[in-house]
Amino acid sequence: MELIDLAGFAKGFGETHHGDANLFQHWVSPFGPLDLQVGKATYDEASSLRAFYLGFVSSAFGVNPAKLANDFHCGPDCTRGRFDELSANLPKIEKGSPRVQRSDRR
Repeated sequence: MELIDLAGFAKGFGETHHGDANLFQHWVSPFGPLDLQVGKATYDEASSLRAFYLGFVSSAFGVNPAKLANDFHCGPDCTRGRFDELSANLPKIEKGSPRVQRSDRR
């Protein structure tokens, strides 16, 4: 039922913001407002469901979902940039959630 509710909202929101690839990418990225979290499924089931969902949402937005995958897997420099951004924001995150714990692993 949650998927149907999310898909309905995503369709309306995407149609309202049709063609806005930056907004699409921001909203469907992990932990974004339109991210789909699959709790009880095998890896293949979750992957298939997410691919279907991203195809549906990207269609509503009128954007190409392949760009999202290509941008997300952008290589070591991009991964380092994500890590550095998260590290810089970690004090704010820790303050907001006591369950977040710092790790010095790299």
